Amino acid sequence: TETKTLEMNFSKGTVTMQTKDEKTTSITFENLLFNMPLSFKITNILNSPMTMSIKELINISSTDNKAAFELSKRFSLPISAILMCLFGFSLGVFLSRSGKSFGVIISIGIAFLYNFLLLYLENIAGKGKIPPHFAAWLPDILFSLLLIYFLRRVFR
Repeated sequence: TETKTLEMNFSKGTVTMQTKDEKTTSITFENLLFNMPLSFKITNILNSPMTMSIKELINISSTDNKAAFELSKRFSLPISAILMCLFGFSLGVFLSRSGKSFGVIISIGIAFLYNFLLLYLENIAGKGKIPPHFAAWLPDILFSLLLIYFLRRVFR
């Protein structure tokens, strides 16, 4: 809501509570409106770099590694989609005789590897061990090199 509370409306249910001396109490209701103020941790999530606009990210990216990574990731992810399409083309030609199920397994493995690498580098960049802008683009760079290798093999 506008007052930063979470409002839940329940109908036809039972609430069961246990007291400190382990006695159980149940209350049956037809309609229950539950209004809960958001805690500090939830409002921090709402103000995280993942929910910020590009303009906000640009403003704080010089001081916050996570914001700098998120800013670069927003531009590197669309490029990765193009890379994955080209990867699918090259693997489709390269593995055409292996069968459809093998290609699906390879595709899922490549997508998993890309996302794992991106999350791993996000954690490292958040700690300041590598530059965040480089960390967001590194999976695209590595997969581009791998794509060039596969495309060379396809067009031989």
